[in-house]
Amino acid sequence: MKELYVDENYRGQKIGEQLMNSLKIEAKQNNRNQIKWTVAPWNKAGQKFYERLGATENNEWLNYEWKI
Repeated sequence: MKELYVDENYRGQKIGEQLMNSLKIEAKQNNRNQIKWTVAPWNKAGQKFYERLGATENNEWLNYEWKI
């Protein structure tokens, strides 16, 4: 999945939380024990949202990319 995005007009209605919880249920049903994702450092609202859900920041890995 590339992005999980809730349009600004629909934020504050727990839609993002419902989507994340559905993803968590799907992962458990498929015997997965973790879900990883990235969030931009400037996206403070996103970081707060994930922390509110109980996610923790992982500083063990660095992201790399090739732009071609």
